[in-house]
Amino acid sequence: LYLVKSTHEYKALDTDELTFGPGEELKVLETKPEDQVDEGWQLGEKSDGTRGVFPENFTKRIEKCA
Repeated sequence: LYLVKSTHEYKALDTDELTFGPGEELKVLETKPEDQVDEGWQLGEKSDGTRGVFPENFTKRIEKCA
């Protein structure tokens, strides 16, 4: 759907979360699947293919995916 860049480091607190450092790009896979992801969180994928949820307030939207 679109790409975001992390603005801060985030260390996963649960097995379904992503860990990332500042400046990493993440691909957002879904927007607001309320039945699966809590408000303020997004489901995404790192460049190495790792998938998980992450807090959207640790990221900034940079571009739309093709």
